[in-house]
Amino acid sequence: TVTHSFFSLSPTLRHLLVLAYLLTLAYFSLRFLWGLWRTLTLTQRALALSTDLSLPTSALLAISPEIAVPATMGLNHHTLLLPPGFVEASRTDDLHALFAHESAHMRRRDFLKNLLYRFLSLPIAYHPLRALTQNRLAETREMICDSLAARELEGPQRYAQSLLRLASTLSGRKTPSILHAI
Repeated sequence: TVTHSFFSLSPTLRHLLVLAYLLTLAYFSLRFLWGLWRTLTLTQRALALSTDLSLPTSALLAISPEIAVPATMGLNHHTLLLPPGFVEASRTDDLHALFAHESAHMRRRDFLKNLLYRFLSLPIAYHPLRALTQNRLAETREMICDSLAARELEGPQRYAQSLLRLASTLSGRKTPSILHAI
């Protein structure tokens, strides 16, 4: 049997393959930077929310008409963005459940971890299993934060009921395509 390696290919074909890979890497790198820029400008354009409710952490609470679901972002200074009308449409205990969940993300520094995972996976960003792996990581991250929030509140049943009510409040809204949520 004859085995071929990358180095047994003609120099022209090797150069074309390297060029194709570098162009793919450049494309995914630019997409990463674009998503990061959009995410950071989103927090800058958000309007600070003054409410009697407060987050258990020192995060800023803000309203953004550009998002459809609550989202936490920020590296050192966390911001919890809420869609317009979300606070008014939600019950106080449901907001406490949301705050407990999002505070767990903040304590775990999930935004920074997600950013790091995205950056480190750039060399293989074209691979379909990378997307599957990132989706599994996101699911696991959400389950951990749900578990932490349920422990912080009055148990898993109440927390689950709050999540269902919040989900019904948010149903029909378009999911944002910003870096933290990707």
